[in-house]
Amino acid sequence: MKYRSFLPILMIVCLMDLTSCATSHLSQGIRGRVRWIEGNQMPMVSENGNPKVIHPQGVARNLLIFPLIHSNEVILNEGLIILKGQIPLDSTWSNRNGKFKIQLAEGKYSLLTQEENGLFSNFSDGQGFLSPVLVSKKKWEIFDILINYKATY
Repeated sequence: MKYRSFLPILMIVCLMDLTSCATSHLSQGIRGRVRWIEGNQMPMVSENGNPKVIHPQGVARNLLIFPLIHSNEVILNEGLIILKGQIPLDSTWSNRNGKFKIQLAEGKYSLLTQEENGLFSNFSDGQGFLSPVLVSKKKWEIFDILINYKATY
């Protein structure tokens, strides 16, 4: 009789354990690398006569995952994106080398980086969707990002 008061607590603990197990086995999502490049990227010859090459560097960034966003749903300002009320579904950080990995359910997403004055998308598909990525069941999609809004080509 005195154990009846513990029954609801035991049920809640069991349900919490089952939900965490269901999500912990989710083995799919997006992984990749975020790199930064800026300045003049036009081919140049250095003093020794060899081509001067500037390599993008891995960088830590906050990555925001949204439901698929179309370019006509945002405002563009100096290469950056200003949203019109869209709310991210999830987020993650890349490490100082730019590597990241985030588990997600199957679906189509837009993956944007948080910059000081807005968000950044390094490409759109032929239909106008910003940084689209399709997460498929039991697959890790590779999605590399080159942040280049301060570069000139």
